[in-house]
Amino acid sequence: KFPTGLKVVGNELYFLQGITTTNPTNNSGKLSKINLSISNPSIIDVISGLNIPIVLEGNSSEMFITELIGTFTSNDFDDFNFQSTTVSKINLTGTPVKTVLFENREYIDDMKLNGSDIYWSEYFESTDENIIFKYITTNATPTVTQFHNLVNDYAIRMAISNNKLYFPTDTGNDYIKAIDLTQSPITISTISTQFFYNSVNTNPSAMVINGNEMIVSSSYFNNNVEKELLYKLDLSTLSTYEFL
Repeated sequence: KFPTGLKVVGNELYFLQGITTTNPTNNSGKLSKINLSISNPSIIDVISGLNIPIVLEGNSSEMFITELIGTFTSNDFDDFNFQSTTVSKINLTGTPVKTVLFENREYIDDMKLNGSDIYWSEYFESTDENIIFKYITTNATPTVTQFHNLVNDYAIRMAISNNKLYFPTDTGNDYIKAIDLTQSPITISTISTQFFYNSVNTNPSAMVINGNEMIVSSSYFNNNVEKELLYKLDLSTLSTYEFL
């Protein structure tokens, strides 16, 4: 039911189920998993009672999730009044238990783990700002700090590889940009040419990195019909892409 947030850890595929009841409620979500090493695997529910979980990130010992807080005005799943986002942790050792880390956040688009650090992209509708925050998971007291304010950019998706955080700009004239997480002060570099196809700007979104290659999904509208594209970027050159 409304699966999101795919995450492979070892031989197991973890994913979230947003709402699992006929009538939408705020606490029917689940974290589930599938064992990829066996034939015809069954879905195993790791923990239930989640509040519309959306984003998933983690490792073999703990998972981090975002949950949407709000109210439904009817039995229509689209009639949801968003209020805030909660960031929680679910331990995977022993009996899984959810621990709320941060409450009353704005809408969090994506979240990525780099070593013991978590970075998430948070959108502030009132000011039309997109800010990347950082949370060091090993700190005894959960503390989140502002990592970088993306002026005129919107990191709706992120990917991290070799201590570089990549994101599409999502401004209508889109590029892939990168932040070197080891540098201070923070600098942002543009690593691709503009996403453009058939004389139309395209909108990159989901990304996955394999070695020196990044695969990016993108879309555009042509005569009111949406077209879907896949791009391949060569990260070893940091400047070229080709259409597949």
